[in-house]
Amino acid sequence: LSRRQRQMCIRDSLVAGKSKIQIKIISEKYEEINNKIATQFDRGTTLFEVEGGYTRKEMYAILTVVNQRELFAINEMVQEIDPDAFIMIGQVKEVRGRGFTKGKKYE
Repeated sequence: LSRRQRQMCIRDSLVAGKSKIQIKIISEKYEEINNKIATQFDRGTTLFEVEGGYTRKEMYAILTVVNQRELFAINEMVQEIDPDAFIMIGQVKEVRGRGFTKGKKYE
């Protein structure tokens, strides 16, 4: 490949091939959703405490990063468990860490 062709391959990989999807889920049923993401989709999650701005109700939010193919299935699973869940979906340019740039480690 020429230098120009290599640059185009790298650019295409960065723009389309390597991007991941970040999902934030706020739900009163966070434990069930979190467990399904871990067991059914083999994805890690991070839980963080949140408080409703209007309701002032405290609960947890789930943060996970998935690939394009998993997005639809996870969204569907969340809707089945909690139709009232608040879901934010965003594209992530790069992800580093276990399961992405490092191999998965099972203990």
